[in-house]
Amino acid sequence: MSLTACEFDKAAVPEQPTRLVVHAVLNPFVLNYRVLVEELATGQINIDGRIGADSLDPIVSGGGIPVRDAVVFIREVSPPALDTAKGIEDARVRSDGKGQGVYRFQNAGPPLFAPRTNQQLIQRARRYELIVEWRGQTVRGFTTVPLPDRLVFRDFGLQRFNKDRDTLLLLWPTAQFTKRHALRAVTPYGPFLLFSDRDTLRVLGSLRNVFARDLPNVFIPGFRQEISTAAVDTNYFDYYRSSNNPFTGTGLINHLEGGVGLFGSIVPLDIRRLDVTADQTGPIEGLYLGEAQQSIDLYLGDNLGNDRRFASGSLRRGGSRNGFVGSATSDGRLSLAILRGDYANDTLFVFNGRVTGDSLTGGSEGRPVTSYRLNAPRRNDP
Repeated sequence: MSLTACEFDKAAVPEQPTRLVVHAVLNPFVLNYRVLVEELATGQINIDGRIGADSLDPIVSGGGIPVRDAVVFIREVSPPALDTAKGIEDARVRSDGKGQGVYRFQNAGPPLFAPRTNQQLIQRARRYELIVEWRGQTVRGFTTVPLPDRLVFRDFGLQRFNKDRDTLLLLWPTAQFTKRHALRAVTPYGPFLLFSDRDTLRVLGSLRNVFARDLPNVFIPGFRQEISTAAVDTNYFDYYRSSNNPFTGTGLINHLEGGVGLFGSIVPLDIRRLDVTADQTGPIEGLYLGEAQQSIDLYLGDNLGNDRRFASGSLRRGGSRNGFVGSATSDGRLSLAILRGDYANDTLFVFNGRVTGDSLTGGSEGRPVTSYRLNAPRRNDP
């Protein structure tokens, strides 16, 4: 019986052929756009999952297998372009070697008297073709950039947003070559993406992130978060509304020929940068001031169990500002992950402290203990 059980524990996984995974989204408002080219994960190559997230090296830091020797072209096909732009891999021109498998293009017209370059102007209502060639494989895709009925791109600057009280009302025009409108919010736990076929959307401060573990709030007090709306094409909508098997790519609604991934386009309509706050009425919530222009703005949230509540906020030291997430106990003990870049998976250091009365005292390993005093009274945001 034991021998039979051992045999049942073994499973032969068939070797998968190497395939290309390509990701690119065209946006007429950006100065540079990137095409990410990597191999489909098949389990044949060991991947180091301990590398922290790095926007300059997205494939390597994301645990992917970058393709270094691909040839990547983009050209306009409506009307046919006179020339074809060829991408330049970031890792070949950066001194630190970051950007493996990331092929960059400039959003500009090519020079009149020059050979093929990486310059390709992206315009609304124009159709573009992407071609990726690698070791006998060719990946091809097409996208048409949406055309809003009127250009209403707005940037409202940083605005205060109380998640306990405030609501965002978002309006946008209709747009040709558009499948849906996309609402995207940047959160410490990854992006939140929602599609709408209506021309208006009301976003509550209590909105939950259904794409993250344990359904955290989309808006986290103490953080500065960006929320944007955009018109998106069919390729973008289909890709992000579908699911994925990470080893085979099956389940994705894929519009690429010869590979897996996305070649789509978006046109931003407005961007809101929110300084997220909440009512601070709990026994230890509030703004604590320390020496040398240091402060801790502390908020409490959901009950985490075991006498712990979710804690968030911001730490200011001189001119720098970092968001934090962590937990607080009923007797005032704090464990806070101070974040680099406001992302929960990128901890700068851990602050351990305790609130006693109107004082907060604590520090981290290798750092001196610091004392802060509550800037009374506690407040509800107006």
